[in-house]
Amino acid sequence: MLEWYQHLPEHINPVVFTLGFFSLYWYALMYMLALGVSGAFLWRYVKSWLSFDQYIDLLFNLVLGILIGSRVGYVLLYNFSYYAAKPLAIMWPFDLKTSQWIGISGMSYYGGLAGVLVGIWFFVRQHKLSFWRVADAVAFAVPFGYFFGRIGNFLNGELYGRVTQKIWGMYFLNADAGDMVLRHPSQLYEAFFEGIVLLFVLIFIRKRYRFSGAVAIAYAVGYSLFRLGVEFFREPDPQISFLFGWITLGQIVAAIVSVIGIRLFVFRAKEKSMIQYKQVRKGAQKKILK
Repeated sequence: MLEWYQHLPEHINPVVFTLGFFSLYWYALMYMLALGVSGAFLWRYVKSWLSFDQYIDLLFNLVLGILIGSRVGYVLLYNFSYYAAKPLAIMWPFDLKTSQWIGISGMSYYGGLAGVLVGIWFFVRQHKLSFWRVADAVAFAVPFGYFFGRIGNFLNGELYGRVTQKIWGMYFLNADAGDMVLRHPSQLYEAFFEGIVLLFVLIFIRKRYRFSGAVAIAYAVGYSLFRLGVEFFREPDPQISFLFGWITLGQIVAAIVSVIGIRLFVFRAKEKSMIQYKQVRKGAQKKILK
């Protein structure tokens, strides 16, 4: 049973089906499933204060922001020198030498996050809505989709972990140089912590803190902290590897976002408390005057 478990990735075909030159990969399928599940949950959350047309407009902005932001983020942060020399490869799904279909691979989470924020900003400006209210709704729906996205990484045999001697390690055929050594299934770690666990954290935050932006900021901080920890088990991107000999680019960005997010959360919480204090004081003064 243990041997079957450790060799599980070898038995998973990353391609769902092939039709002519087109191949559908598990990652792409899970990505679409992630968008569908998150979109359905988002509609359930916003249908009481957004029209269906507004919801479709928001969804379009989010999907566009994710696709453009995550791709641009990957190009700039993880493989800039390659794409600077071959800019056509940024959005061209065919191999530049063989003309074979290879799809578009390489996405940056934080690039996608930036794209989502820009998409929300354009949406709220157009419809004259609260940025933080919309951001809270979107953030609460993200962990559902993120879970499926990381499962897609696992099925695709990518973003595997570092070498380990632990019995729960797995063999990944796509590992560098085809090495057959046990590695952390870091995709599953991320699916669990950054998807399932983070969802319960947001449920707690939503019930405990009532100021607008609490869920959105908590999501950014929670994800970054979990990412900071899981990255110690994940194999870094080969074109960057480790920075300063021990830390990854993802961890540096996660640390920066965590610090900024925590400070913003505290500021928003104090701002809400101050508003409530002024309202209570104003109410008390009115009673005295009466």
